[in-house]
Amino acid sequence: MRQALAAVAALLVLGAVLGVAYVTLEGRTDEAALDAPDETVDAYLDAWADGDHAAMVELVRDPPASFVADHEQLREGLEVTRLTVERTDLEEDVDGRATATAVVTAELDVIGSLAWEVEVRVLRERGRWGVAWTPEALHPEWRPGLRFATTTAPAERAPILARDGRELAGPGERVTYGFEPATVEAADEVVEAFEAAIPGSGATAERLLNQGGLVDGWFYPVVSLSAEAAGEVGRELTGVPGVLRRTEEGARNLLADGFAAHVVGRTGEATAEELERLGPPYEPGDHIGRTGLEEVLERRLAAREEVRVELRDGTDGPVRATLATGTVGRAGDDDDLDPGPVTTTLDVTVQRAVENALAGRRTAAAIVVVDASDGAVRAAASRPIDGFNRAFEGRYPPGTAFASVVVDALVAEGGDVTATVSCPEEAVVAGRRVTNVAGADLGEAPLPEAAAAGCATALARLGAEVGADALSGAAGRFGAGVAPIVPLFANGLSFPDPVDVGEAAVAAAGQGRVEVSPLHLATIAAATTTGSWWPPYLLEEDGPGTTVRLAPGSLDGLEQLLAVTSDEVDGPGLAGITGEASGTDGLVLGWFVGTIDGLGVAVLLEDEGGSEAGVLASRFARELAALEDAPVDDEG
Repeated sequence: MRQALAAVAALLVLGAVLGVAYVTLEGRTDEAALDAPDETVDAYLDAWADGDHAAMVELVRDPPASFVADHEQLREGLEVTRLTVERTDLEEDVDGRATATAVVTAELDVIGSLAWEVEVRVLRERGRWGVAWTPEALHPEWRPGLRFATTTAPAERAPILARDGRELAGPGERVTYGFEPATVEAADEVVEAFEAAIPGSGATAERLLNQGGLVDGWFYPVVSLSAEAAGEVGRELTGVPGVLRRTEEGARNLLADGFAAHVVGRTGEATAEELERLGPPYEPGDHIGRTGLEEVLERRLAAREEVRVELRDGTDGPVRATLATGTVGRAGDDDDLDPGPVTTTLDVTVQRAVENALAGRRTAAAIVVVDASDGAVRAAASRPIDGFNRAFEGRYPPGTAFASVVVDALVAEGGDVTATVSCPEEAVVAGRRVTNVAGADLGEAPLPEAAAAGCATALARLGAEVGADALSGAAGRFGAGVAPIVPLFANGLSFPDPVDVGEAAVAAAGQGRVEVSPLHLATIAAATTTGSWWPPYLLEEDGPGTTVRLAPGSLDGLEQLLAVTSDEVDGPGLAGITGEASGTDGLVLGWFVGTIDGLGVAVLLEDEGGSEAGVLASRFARELAALEDAPVDDEG
């Protein structure tokens, strides 16, 4: 009996031993790994990559109590989606020690991947190998008590660029001058000071001061300038009772004050209502686009967040190390949004020539310049600077500046561009009365000369002669009804089909239901140099569009038309004609339409005639020639 019991006991002991061995083998990644340093290290690294922190603990000699929590916090704090660990080297000495190096690569949820190198030390005790773990084995810069963290914040607003990469709008400091009603001693003194410091701002100050319901203690802004420009005018405003200066951080600076202002636009601090409309992630204090590209491309320009991968002292403590930085799209934006800089087709030199030509002008005007080779907008500006974007948004009768379309229709019908036409001051054509806006009476003259002189009566008679269908066909070849390829609101050419001969006559004179924007009229001018019309585009990524060929033989006739320039057009390399039209309420509109160095140019003046438009176009041509001859200014 005793022998039987002893045998049973022996079997139980053997079973227990085998069971312990089994549990031990199951508890470790690979029991055999403990017999060699490389296999021990590889088992440890494989377990780390798999996120099997319990298996790592089995391979570590005297692991700290927070071992598993620290490794889990690394994954959570860095927002790791995948971790790979690859051993790159192993050095073993004769004393039972070995050191392995490995590269840890963490694929992060926000900014791609982050890699770092670690050292893993292993020791042999009683013939078995184990990891002698140190904090550097987790990350070279980590120490107990530090926490991995990923933080995000709105990144600096992306710039708007010219075609050559120069910033048309970028980060900077703005200075705003205004007044506080309670401290104003003499309104006239404030108005005079603003006008002396910044010509044109006096009218704004006067309007604000004269409006009712001013609130004491409230700041009323009059003019906003770059910090550099503000320094130049501050002397005129300093010390004037009631005038205050505010500096605005996080604002935007144009290449120069007012430079392409209507196209590029402006920004300002978001109001509570705007924050509610925009929604997350916008917060109080954020600057948003108010006009131009800044407004219509708001989500794209501001659609980035700066991401910082950090080691912090505790949960909310100071940053001890920055492991990586980057920018990503802001949460909540469309998946197809491409956040970042926006490159326009604007040419800095051409735009500067336009701005210089318009310098000091406060009455309504617009100049647009497009590339004849593809329709790219090279410059656009409108005045007054605080008015609407006339260059793009305006809808005006083109008047005799519409002559290019009439010539194309005439050529298509087999007519002779050089033929003599009758140009009385007034004519009745198919029951419609047509009058030359400028009162010209040339009698008999070749068509190019008549068009250059603004002879609406001659164009009206040609319109009646070629007919409605020919005019509609020519207007179509010049892009009638085709929308401009610009993200801003813009008008093109509206040419409803004439219902009878009388309306065809009026339409040929650029009146009646015919309307055009300065932007589109510049494309009509551009087409006269190539024989092809291109739709205008403003962003490099959007164009060019689809071209349309003019009538066969039309190019020669158009060249003859523009070769007879008005007396006021004397700018170097400039060719074109002036024109006039009757706007709403009898307002006279002055036009210039022409070309210079492969560019199409359109100039609009409200309440001024074609002669003045020709003078402004010539001023632009001289400014452009001077800038092209000047040394290159890398600073813009």
